[in-house]
Amino acid sequence: MKLNKTFILLLTAFMFQAVAFSQVSISDDGNRDAHPSAVLELISADKGLLLPRLTTEERNSINDPAESLLIFNTETNCINVWLDEWYNFWCYELPEWSECGDNIAFMYNGEQVIYGTFESPETGRCWLDRNLGAKRVAQSVDDYLAYGDLFQWGRDDDGHQVINWISDDSSDDEERARETEDIATTDQPGHDNFIKSDNSTNRDWRSDYNNNRWNADPIENNPCPDGWRIPSDDEWEAESGGWSNIYDGFDSGLKLTVAGRRHNEGGYLLDSPVSGFYWTSSLSDDPSYPEFSRYFRVNTFSFPGNINTGRATGCSVRCIKD
Repeated sequence: MKLNKTFILLLTAFMFQAVAFSQVSISDDGNRDAHPSAVLELISADKGLLLPRLTTEERNSINDPAESLLIFNTETNCINVWLDEWYNFWCYELPEWSECGDNIAFMYNGEQVIYGTFESPETGRCWLDRNLGAKRVAQSVDDYLAYGDLFQWGRDDDGHQVINWISDDSSDDEERARETEDIATTDQPGHDNFIKSDNSTNRDWRSDYNNNRWNADPIENNPCPDGWRIPSDDEWEAESGGWSNIYDGFDSGLKLTVAGRRHNEGGYLLDSPVSGFYWTSSLSDDPSYPEFSRYFRVNTFSFPGNINTGRATGCSVRCIKD
C-alpha cells in the first residue's frame, strides 16, 4: 500500500510528540502510571530514593556538572546542589553525643522509641534531643512534628498526653476528645482521659494535691527513660540564663518548640505557635496554691521564666539525665 506523504509526516510528528511527552513511573508492582504532573514518579511502600553518596573530593571531580545536579556529601551530611558552584541544599546536624552517650531506646506510651541526647554547652547537663512524643528533632521553633505530647503534672505516659498535631496550631480533635471531669483519687487513674479540673475549686487532676509525684524520691509516674527525669525549676533557670526568647532556646541546641499548652478546665489548646510551656518537677512557691506546680515558659517575644500553674494543665516534657 502506498502511503500519502502528508500522512507519513503527520504520523511521524504524532509519534515524536508521544515520545517527547511520555511519562515514566517506577513502581514496586509495575502497574501504576506516573502522576499527570510528573515526568518521572517513583512509587514504593517500603523503599526510598538514594542519591549518590560522595566525599567532597569525589564531588569536586565530577566533570562539567549540570545545573541542579544533586549528591549527598558524606563528609558534611548535606545534600549538595550544583548552581554554577556547589551549595548546601539541605543539611542534617548530627547530635552532639559527647559524654551523654549513645541513642536512648526506651518504652514510651506502650511502644519502643529511640531518641538522641544532647550535652548543653551552657551547663554540661545531658538532655534528650526532643520533647517526649515528638516525631523528630525540631527543625524550627514551630515545627509541629517536633511538638510532642502535653502532660498533666505528675502523670505518667498513660495516653492522656497524646496530641496528634496536624499543623503548627491545631491537632486531631477526635484524639483530643478523650476527656473526663472525674478527678482522680490515686496517682494511676486507670484510663487515658485528660482530666479536666474546675478553676474555682481544684486545678489538679488529683483529689488530694499529692505532692509526691515527679518531685519524689524515688520518682512516681516518671515518663522519662531510666536514669532520666523531669528537670527542676533551678535546672531550667540555669539552662536559660542568657536567653531572650524561644529562638535562643532553639539555637542553644535544645531545639525547643512553641507547642503551647492544654487548658486545665476546657481541655483546648492555647498559645501555639507563640509559646512553649515545659514542666519542671518543682512544687508551687506560693502556699496559697497547693494544687500548683512550676512550669518553664519561653515564647517568641519576651524573656523566659518559671511560673506557677495548675497541675491539670497540659505542658511539654523534656527529660534531663540524673
